[in-house]
Amino acid sequence: MHARCAICSDLFDFIQDVAATLCGHIFHSSCLAQWLLQSKTCPQCRLKVTSQKIIPKLYFDTEEKIDEGGNSNNAQLINQVESCKADLAANNKEKVEMIKKITEFEDKIRALDVEKQTVQAAFWECKDNCKVFKRELKNMQILRSDNTAMKSELVELRKKITSWNNLKGIMDNATKDVEEMLDKCREKPQVDEVLKWHSVVRRELIKSDEERKKLKNELELTLKEKRKLELSVNEYKSHTNELEYELKFMEEERENIKRCASCFRDGSPGLEVLSSRTPLMESPKIGQRRHSNTQDWVSLSPEILPDKSSKIINKRHDPVARGSLKISTKRHMSDSSVPMRLKSSYFHFNGLGGCSKNESPFPIPKSKAPKLSTLEDFVMFD
Repeated sequence: MHARCAICSDLFDFIQDVAATLCGHIFHSSCLAQWLLQSKTCPQCRLKVTSQKIIPKLYFDTEEKIDEGGNSNNAQLINQVESCKADLAANNKEKVEMIKKITEFEDKIRALDVEKQTVQAAFWECKDNCKVFKRELKNMQILRSDNTAMKSELVELRKKITSWNNLKGIMDNATKDVEEMLDKCREKPQVDEVLKWHSVVRRELIKSDEERKKLKNELELTLKEKRKLELSVNEYKSHTNELEYELKFMEEERENIKRCASCFRDGSPGLEVLSSRTPLMESPKIGQRRHSNTQDWVSLSPEILPDKSSKIINKRHDPVARGSLKISTKRHMSDSSVPMRLKSSYFHFNGLGGCSKNESPFPIPKSKAPKLSTLEDFVMFD
């Protein structure tokens, strides 16, 4: 059947259904259905057509349909050939378009390559310029440091110039006086007299320098002696304070022992014999000076037999163990051959046969004494 659909331009075959409108035109049923969705008119004559006023399927009896030999349908082959031609034309058009696009892209790539080369050239040029600028910057920094040094030198030179100008002015003013003195001293006897005075003044100056050095040495020696005397005076003062405090403490201790002894004597009659025999009831003198070569203190207190603990303590304090207790056995104040040592603590009897340790009210200082001001700080030597 050599008839074509006006919508898709394909030949009618026995595979697809064929539909017809009331105006008498025939189309593929699928093509007509799509057409009616967009427009309610006939594709050929433009009469009004609806989906209800069409014949959905037509039936044909032809010789091509009754083919017992199994030959292919000519119409179907023609349709396939035409569709292949249409596809080929479309592919050719697409090929042409793609070739055009490829040529355009190649042109763009060439342009981009050229632009890339120009940009790379500009980049390398900028890099070289950057290196040059860095070198110039280093040179400028060196020049800047040199400039600052030159400025400082310029300031110093200006100061020197001002000082030299001042000296020049002074010398210019002094030249007049020198010329006047030379005019006065041109005669020979006056020159000899000036030389004599110069030698005399020089000798006197040398003698005065020697005397000044001698006086300076003597002053240093006297200052050293003064320091030694001040230190010895401070030691003697501290020693006397310690002795006075010890004397007061021993007197108070003696009074306490007397009170305890009187209490024991009044309380028990058997203790009267012991209290009458105790040497603590007596009131001996604390210490008297003995005029001898050894210059030691002599105690008039009676002999007391201490216990073991007191013996050990006394051995620590005295180099030689003594059987008798002497209240104050000290070195003589004027004995400078034996160095004195201040004690920060000492031991005393508690009145009950034992002893205890008592801290001194004058402890040894931990730090050195401040340096005393001397005459060297106030006397200036030329």
